[in-house]
Amino acid sequence: MPHRWIQAEPSWAERPWEDEQAKGPKHGGRKPVLIGCLGMLVVVGAIAVSCAIISSNGGPKEAVANRDVATVMDEEWPLTVDEGTILCPGGGQLVFEVDGIEYALNGLAKGAGYADIEPIWRDDPDVDGLKVNIEWLISYGNTNCGY
Repeated sequence: MPHRWIQAEPSWAERPWEDEQAKGPKHGGRKPVLIGCLGMLVVVGAIAVSCAIISSNGGPKEAVANRDVATVMDEEWPLTVDEGTILCPGGGQLVFEVDGIEYALNGLAKGAGYADIEPIWRDDPDVDGLKVNIEWLISYGNTNCGY
């Protein structure tokens, strides 16, 4: 019977080309995916933080103000309209919007060119020539706007 020589598989040291293959997609492919995922996580996190900063620093905000709010706050409703929206355009400005007209609730808004609140500000029934106190509505607006 002739002898058969059984050739053993070459060892790792005898197959250096496989070392390069081991770094390829089979083993090393996870690294780029992991880096890509971490990169996306950083981008998404940065966007979320940016949105939070924008909304906390004067982004568009608004609050409904009406007779019910005045009642809850134990205050007198100071306007001749029943309801409106307090807008926060930024820069400390407070605006009361009703029926498409934007009225200045403070001097900053008046200086920016918003309509004077005088036409819808109720007269004080007890004192001729005076208006009812509007300060609580301004404070309510400042609180809701984050000023």
